[in-house]
Amino acid sequence: MDDIAIQKAIELLVETFTNKHTLFTCGNGGSFADAQHICTELLKSFKIQRTHSHKIGGDPIYPPNVQAFPAVALGSNQAFLTAMANDVGYDYAFAQELIALSKKGDCLLAISTSGNSKSVCNAAEFAHARGLKVIALTGRADCSLHKFADIIIRAEQRDTARIQEVHEPIYHYICEKVEAHFFGGNK
Repeated sequence: MDDIAIQKAIELLVETFTNKHTLFTCGNGGSFADAQHICTELLKSFKIQRTHSHKIGGDPIYPPNVQAFPAVALGSNQAFLTAMANDVGYDYAFAQELIALSKKGDCLLAISTSGNSKSVCNAAEFAHARGLKVIALTGRADCSLHKFADIIIRAEQRDTARIQEVHEPIYHYICEKVEAHFFGGNK
């Protein structure tokens, strides 16, 4: 595992959120579950309570709002995803969402155990062309996804299940450090 790449990913996400930009994540299968998991940790308190109260029309919102980082797991809109797969082809589904939702300065965290998933690579290629920074979270081998990545984090494994087992503590650590940067705690 490359500690320098992980630290660079943390710094990039801090920069992304400081500048009011969005993190997009994508992956297939277990990596899609990881993409959603990462967004979940960023959209709510993870290790540090970051609650505050807001009011709507003078009434407090209940439960209190949690300060959230803008994070979107591509592929979460199932109606769009199935329409895209049926009408156009699945390989460009994540890229299509990026066309609609992303802007220069945003960031894409592309997760693929093989690093060769067409839908993930196409999203990374589009993101790179649009001016998004791309973090690749992959397995040990060199792969197509690396061509479009600004930061490459490799799980030093070859087996899909082992790669996924290594990915989780990596992204949990990244989320923990990003949250600590903005809200205190163990930096």
